[in-house]
Amino acid sequence: MAESKEFNLDALQALQKLTLGTNHVERWQGTPQLLPYNVSTHAYNCAMLYVQLCVICRKKTSNRLLGALLCHDNMEALTGDLLAPAKDLE
Repeated sequence: MAESKEFNLDALQALQKLTLGTNHVERWQGTPQLLPYNVSTHAYNCAMLYVQLCVICRKKTSNRLLGALLCHDNMEALTGDLLAPAKDLE
């Protein structure tokens, strides 16, 4: 019999809180922008680019990869937008 995975509501709610928090984090602070651009918009644009590329290449989309793209900068809801030099530090 297949092993069932337990649904963790607390973890899902924490993920939701982080994801919603990215809507208030401006990306590229100090860089002139014609339109407001935040971390949430960036994640959405990454996910939509992936979907468009899958359509163009006639490939099936992966729900797991789509979810990762939508959440890849969630920690910036806590830290704010990190500039590229800081991200490059190991």
